[in-house]
Amino acid sequence: VLLHATAIVVHSQIAREHVVNANFQGPIHQVPLLDYNQSQISSTSTIKNNLLIDLVKKKDDSNLFVIGLFGHGGSTKCSHDIFQALSELNADTRAQLKLIIIGNDQYQAEIDSMDLSEAIINIGYVNESDYDSGMAICDLIINLRYPSMGETSAVQIQAMSAEKATIVTDNGWFSELDDDSVHKIPPSDQLVAELKQAIIKMMSDESYRITIAHKARQYVTKYHCPKKVSQLWLELIQKSY
Repeated sequence: VLLHATAIVVHSQIAREHVVNANFQGPIHQVPLLDYNQSQISSTSTIKNNLLIDLVKKKDDSNLFVIGLFGHGGSTKCSHDIFQALSELNADTRAQLKLIIIGNDQYQAEIDSMDLSEAIINIGYVNESDYDSGMAICDLIINLRYPSMGETSAVQIQAMSAEKATIVTDNGWFSELDDDSVHKIPPSDQLVAELKQAIIKMMSDESYRITIAHKARQYVTKYHCPKKVSQLWLELIQKSY
């Protein structure tokens, strides 16, 4: 692709560096991924998935803390580390939370083997409206990614747009996010321990969680707003090489 490209468009600085390191000699343009203007509101009247409907009712009745894991699965999502961190939480803390998995249904065997079926609701794939509602339900979203392939995460932009606190890996594009708009964890052999402490922090310190979420929304509004992104695309299309 690089051998035949007139120009390259990337979403992030790390992707730009990958293209440069591949010895591409043409122009490289960085255009942020679009802010999805994600909804922050969920209503059982519009939800089709029964598991989500039940979760909304339980959250209203018992003040559950809901954590979300969204998107296609894969080894880079560090799902095993997330499950391990949950398993190491004390029983009282684990009883106060639910982790919902939306967008992939391949984890059930591991969930069962780790005896986490009470803490995790493996919803699988849902329609777009229920996906949005599922994200709106969440108090926290975990979006780990290691190693980075240079990609930008649409799930992360959606979560920040929905004004959600997120825990991310301090690696790749995620490292480019403002430090006060996400909670970053370094990729290391201490990942599980760091993740466990981050979950406890988010659950126990509402002020911290809300501040992170508010800064996240400000970040996407500033750097990923449709008006700004469309203007960058327009300028790019109008260029003559």
